[in-house]
Order: sequence, then structure tokens, then C-alpha cells
Amino acid sequence: QGREELLGGAEVNCFGDHRIAMAFAVAATASERPVTVCGAECASKSYETFFDEYERLGGRLSIEGSARA
Repeated sequence: QGREELLGGAEVNCFGDHRIAMAFAVAATASERPVTVCGAECASKSYETFFDEYERLGGRLSIEGSARA
């Protein structure tokens, strides 16, 4: 059975691993508090438009130091 509890938020550093960036971005959709993914731009290594698609599908994000923030 699924759980109804939401995740509690987090700050994670990807250390350049695109899989961590994408996994925590998806996990953030089930979090009641913000999830900060440091170095998330590394997702473009394997999926250049990941965050565009993420937003298109309803994911919310802000990018520090960017006009998108």
C-alpha cells in the first residue's frame, strides 16, 4: 500500500550525478517543504530538457542566480 505521508524537505548536493538531480527533483513533488538540489544543472548530461519537462508536467522550481527564479 502507498503512504499518505509527505516527505519533509531536504537539501542535497548532486556532486555532478545527473541521476541524483532528477531523482530528488521528482521526490520534491511529494514533499511538504522545499527540496534544494545543489548542482541540478548536471541533469542536462543525460536529459537536456528535464527541467523544462518537469515544469510542463506541474513541477515547481526556482533557480538561484537565474531570471527564472
